Amino acid sequence: MKKVMELPTMCGVVGGLIVYYPDEQEPMVWPSHEEVQSLLKKFYQVPEMQRNKKSMKLETYYKEKASKSRDQLKKQTRKTKEVKDWLKDNINANDIRGKARSKIRSEIGLTYHDPLIATIGDD
Repeated sequence: MKKVMELPTMCGVVGGLIVYYPDEQEPMVWPSHEEVQSLLKKFYQVPEMQRNKKSMKLETYYKEKASKSRDQLKKQTRKTKEVKDWLKDNINANDIRGKARSKIRSEIGLTYHDPLIATIGDD
């Protein structure tokens, strides 16, 4: 109930809540019976096509959400691979000269005990 009461303030939306309890005859209504009836009346005055314009089935919503998450994961995986490859190339290229290797580490702000460097450097 508290979250529904915050919606108008946080999201700038108008809404109401009707909760039916199995043991009670009268539902709990917020903000009031009159206001909810007025909101429902306004809602049903809008043509059905316009009311449904932005509606979405729950299954479709979750499929879109999963697709976006997969895309973000692919993008992040690609970036991580690029960074690892760059680090590996630059560190291994300077393996012969320990000072140059130390310099690269210090330039990118990594210490010798950094697990990423240890993993990449120990190939």
